Amino acid sequence: MTKLTPKQQRFVEEYLIDLNAAASARRAGYGVRSADAAAKTGSRLLRQEPVRQAIRRAMLERQKRTEITADYVLSTLMEIVERSMQRAPVLSRRGQQLVDGEGRHVWRFDGRTASRALELMGRHLGLFAENSRRQGDVALSISWEGVDGRSVKTSGTDAEHGDEPAFVMTPDSGKEDAVFHIMPEEERS
Repeated sequence: MTKLTPKQQRFVEEYLIDLNAAASARRAGYGVRSADAAAKTGSRLLRQEPVRQAIRRAMLERQKRTEITADYVLSTLMEIVERSMQRAPVLSRRGQQLVDGEGRHVWRFDGRTASRALELMGRHLGLFAENSRRQGDVALSISWEGVDGRSVKTSGTDAEHGDEPAFVMTPDSGKEDAVFHIMPEEERS
């Protein structure tokens, strides 16, 4: 095992803070004058086997110390999604549940938090091709099934590359319990 120089060791310590190689190179004292030079220096350091091994060891030590594993993160994200998607009735000042113009009960849920947690889980599973060329259209189908067995299905296209919004979901009934099914369109039965 090759011993790290003091600057390399400092780079490893800084890299563990935010996993940003360019910023870590600057903070470790490498004489970089531009963002491009910092990125190149950080990239060069990450390609050095002794630096990679030191980062790997330090990350494993931190994981053991904190007991934070990928399983823990994913299970916590799943819990966040489940809690965020729990519907709550929208009540009037008198305590009665509001209804929309079509007589359906109005519900609220924390879609923004659920969406972000699902995005993080999707990234972990490699569902998004980031920083790569588009390989083809991906279509999803969403069905919302109420406890009464009635459902609404909707599908959409990638809003960035299509003319229509990615998804529009509307409930078909005011039932309290609902099950969401999200799957690629080609897997739909």
